[in-house]
Amino acid sequence: MRAGDQDRSRPRQGRERWASLGGAGAGPRRGAVVALLAYVATFVVLAAGLLPRFAAAVPAKPNFEDAHVLPWVLAWVTHALATAPGELFHANVAYPAPLQLTGTDPLLARQIGVAPLAAAGGNPVLAANLVAFLSYPLAAFAF
Repeated sequence: MRAGDQDRSRPRQGRERWASLGGAGAGPRRGAVVALLAYVATFVVLAAGLLPRFAAAVPAKPNFEDAHVLPWVLAWVTHALATAPGELFHANVAYPAPLQLTGTDPLLARQIGVAPLAAAGGNPVLAANLVAFLSYPLAAFAF
């Protein structure tokens, strides 16, 4: 081993460990965290008028009907996956007609974010709004 090389087999300690965890001198990691917080702050400012009604309001534009269907679909899929996964597509709308969820997108990818929020808070509108709100800064952060 040359004199300038570090032995990677030893555990990191002190400042070296702090830097590896994103502390002082972490460089790109610290910049990424600052960028994410800046994106979230920007969206909080842009959505300031919506935040007081976040738990009960859905957007009226561009499509009022879809705005009401999406929280229902998210709530139904969360409920069905937790209680009877085999009945997922037999949604409770237009009961007893079978396979009612096949008429719309079940939004399974959004369930990753919505299901824990809906389960914790019990409010599908709030969960859907939070996931929609956070998707913009997280998408910007991903690049």
